[in-house]
Amino acid sequence: MPENNNGITRSELITLERDALHRSSITLEKYVDIRFEALVRETKLALEAGEHRLNLLQELRTTVEQTIKNMVAQGFCLATHKALQEDLGRIREAIRQLELSKAALDGKASRTAVLFSQALAFLGLVVAVIALVSR
Repeated sequence: MPENNNGITRSELITLERDALHRSSITLEKYVDIRFEALVRETKLALEAGEHRLNLLQELRTTVEQTIKNMVAQGFCLATHKALQEDLGRIREAIRQLELSKAALDGKASRTAVLFSQALAFLGLVVAVIALVSR
């Protein structure tokens, strides 16, 4: 038999290759078991990822529901705003009327000042009449 460069005959090479192939090969049952275990692990990981995503979506749903509960309807806001503007207009008008009344009162004399002035005028009139009579 011819030998190759390493000094091994062809039949020895075939025997070595067959032994190496036999040692590295596995049975179909073992292959199926390995694949089944891999699928179980992948399924568990996918289930955990799905549960995590479900929890995140539940938190988002809760947050959105709370936000909706805290929101006020636009129509209610507009009606309230309009009513407040009308009230503010009435209050401003009342303030303007009070300012005008105060200005009018500031220009008028008080009752005691009027009475004092009248008493003083009467006293002056009495002095004037006495002065005319005594001449």
